[in-house]
Amino acid sequence: MAAAISGGVSAKPRSPLDGRARFARAILGKTRDLLMTPTGIAFGLFSLAVVLESAVWATCLYRLKSRHPHQWQHAEQPLLWQGRTLLSARRTMVYFQDQTYLSSLDEGGMRFCNRNRTMMLGAYWLTVMAGAALVVTLAVSGWG
Repeated sequence: MAAAISGGVSAKPRSPLDGRARFARAILGKTRDLLMTPTGIAFGLFSLAVVLESAVWATCLYRLKSRHPHQWQHAEQPLLWQGRTLLSARRTMVYFQDQTYLSSLDEGGMRFCNRNRTMMLGAYWLTVMAGAALVVTLAVSGWG
């Protein structure tokens, strides 16, 4: 009997990393399962739309402020940058959508706003539609 025990294959001692690796695989598997639901996909698309809109909005306003300060003042943008959140992007979108920038006396600023209008409005409405799709998908499918 002793020969059978000593000649057999001995089990490797478990490392603490083995348990952590199993735990990580389990968590990643659950996360992947949740993200591959209709609501998870809608949430991912909405998140991408928010990031895209924020990047477009911030880039456009930065360039407007640095290249066309008179147009920046006309748009009343300094108020947006003093302690307000990105939700104030709505006010900027109304400025572009209603083409209020055309009443400015800054020719270069008007051209800049006109060139960037489609991109700004497109990113804004993409986020709105992705948010609505997320809400509908959440209501219909739930999270799981």
